[in-house]
Amino acid sequence: MKTSIKAKSWTFQNSLLFKIPLIFISLLFLTSFLLLMGLNTVGKALLREEMYKEVQLTEIGIISRLNEEISHAKVLAVSLAKLAEKLPLEKKIHAELLPNLINYNASQDMIAGGGVWPEPYLFEKKTERHSFFWGRGSEGILKYYDDYNNPEGKGYHHEEWYVPVKFIKKNNVFWSKSYIDPYSKQPMVTVSYPMYRDTAFYGVSTIDLKLSGLSELLASSTKSLKGYAFALDRNGKFLSFPENEMVVEKNKLGELSYIYLNELAQKKASFLAMITQIQEQDSATIKPVDPALSKRIEEESYQINPEEAVIISNTIIAQKNTATTSTQFILKDDYFLKTSVLVSIVIMPETNWKVVLVAPLDNIAQERHKLYLKLGVALLAYFAFLTLFILSYLNRVLIRPLRTISSNKGEKNIFLNEGNAKEIQQLANLFNRRSQQLMDVSRAKSEFLSNMSHEFKTPLNAIMGFSQLLENNSHSSLTKAQKGYVSHIYSAGEHLNSLISNILEFSKMEAGKIEPKMEPVCLNLIAITCIDTIQAAFKDSKVTITNQLPQEELFIQADKRLIYQVLLNLLSNAVKYNRLTGTVNVKIKPINKEKIKLWVIDTGYGISDEDLKKLFQPFERLSAKNGVIPGNGIGLSFCEKLMALMDGRIGVETVVDKGSSFWIEINLTAPPSDKNG
Repeated sequence: MKTSIKAKSWTFQNSLLFKIPLIFISLLFLTSFLLLMGLNTVGKALLREEMYKEVQLTEIGIISRLNEEISHAKVLAVSLAKLAEKLPLEKKIHAELLPNLINYNASQDMIAGGGVWPEPYLFEKKTERHSFFWGRGSEGILKYYDDYNNPEGKGYHHEEWYVPVKFIKKNNVFWSKSYIDPYSKQPMVTVSYPMYRDTAFYGVSTIDLKLSGLSELLASSTKSLKGYAFALDRNGKFLSFPENEMVVEKNKLGELSYIYLNELAQKKASFLAMITQIQEQDSATIKPVDPALSKRIEEESYQINPEEAVIISNTIIAQKNTATTSTQFILKDDYFLKTSVLVSIVIMPETNWKVVLVAPLDNIAQERHKLYLKLGVALLAYFAFLTLFILSYLNRVLIRPLRTISSNKGEKNIFLNEGNAKEIQQLANLFNRRSQQLMDVSRAKSEFLSNMSHEFKTPLNAIMGFSQLLENNSHSSLTKAQKGYVSHIYSAGEHLNSLISNILEFSKMEAGKIEPKMEPVCLNLIAITCIDTIQAAFKDSKVTITNQLPQEELFIQADKRLIYQVLLNLLSNAVKYNRLTGTVNVKIKPINKEKIKLWVIDTGYGISDEDLKKLFQPFERLSAKNGVIPGNGIGLSFCEKLMALMDGRIGVETVVDKGSSFWIEINLTAPPSDKNG
């Protein structure tokens, strides 16, 4: 009996030629839909994180610029005090030397004036008030003013910028509340520093700092955010504002003066929500920590009321805190931007100024959303191309042959002989191989997406910033253990950031992008500064650091920043690779009239001959007998290159099991001209 196979009739809808493309097209649309939904949900969260990071980076830039200006004024005030402490009590000498220091380095744009203000009867026993003050007039030239010495006045020793200085610690400064320069119309503050003679309080030195360009700085810094920023002093008095006329008024004497934050709230109710948040942050500063100190400050100054006395006394007590604190919250309707905004308030340490940064939530996200959409379109195009390629290939190697077989429609019997079976087997083999190729493509795609996902993670700076915010947030509900974990996160991030910075700096060196700024530098002072820095960094170490530095100031021709880096690296290595209770000794000695040598001598384990050969090679880590030493192995190599840039040398003398003596040799030079004068 013969068996016949009847060909079955097929419709196009039931054919592989229809089904396979339909499946791939459906998958393409499904993938597109899921991708767009993912960008719309997950992407928004990522964009919001990106915005928070950009706001934080903007804050850092603003605070850094402000710190540059206040540091200059602070250094001048300290220098002025140190000079006045040593000068003979003679009017002529004070009148000749002090204005030159105030006008040092062409500081007319920043410094409006300054002077020294001895305690009553300490400059001359018969004269109660004997200040030396110079102010800069409209023409920009310093002029001596004797007004404060008028015996009929209330006395400069009762001023707001004088009284608190009597109660601060010896090496701290005090920043006054803000006021407006009558000539430049710019906001100003006064920095005061205590003076001592024979350990007794002698008076105060002051520098008047013009915050010129503050509004322009804040406007330019927030331009990319499409927002704005303003600044307040410690009392909530404006230092700047986007629309200056809203916060500047004439006082009873007809002088221009900035108003306080709460006064703006009374004028513009739209600012009430923002001001409420800021006042909540300030609530801790108006609670008296030391009522007795607040009372004394209030009684000794006619310019300080009880509330301000509390703020000042709390500021004095909290001066040991050098961390910048930040608070962020969202407002639904901003007065200027007319939309929901992120408000970030940063409190600067020491001055207690507040920088308030306002950024719209939507505009920033929209700019970056465009980038994500472009990425989505690119991925969709890639998937579409891949789909078309696969369909074309399947049509050629599989669908066409099967269609040829099925097109007979039963008109005649078709038997699959060995040859036909072999062809189908070949088609199967081709399909399997193509499947393997598709798996390889899929794996490559997965790796690609994995890498892209890794790149989209919150950057290292955001990790450090947010962990620091968690650690410093006084309203946080974190437990002590959790705060410890946050501290560990920040420390690890800080260490990683340091390693990356070292590698980048080394790369800049390799590329020849570091150009030293050669100038006379006091080697004694740099050495002492580095020793203090290392002692603070390794405060828990039992290694003792001593020095044999000459009394005479020795000046070298070097780049101050680069020589500081070299000494820090040598001292850090001397501590880290030392014995647990070892010692480090620093000494300086001129070799001849042109050269000088500095040694960093440790009592560690020394360096073997094998390690000595690769000591100054980059990325070579030497073994340590007291555990794993953190680092990336480029420190000494970097130091060698820095010394070569400054026409110097670096070397080492070592004895195994006894210790090492690292030295640098560099050119001597004459003291700077102002040092001689």
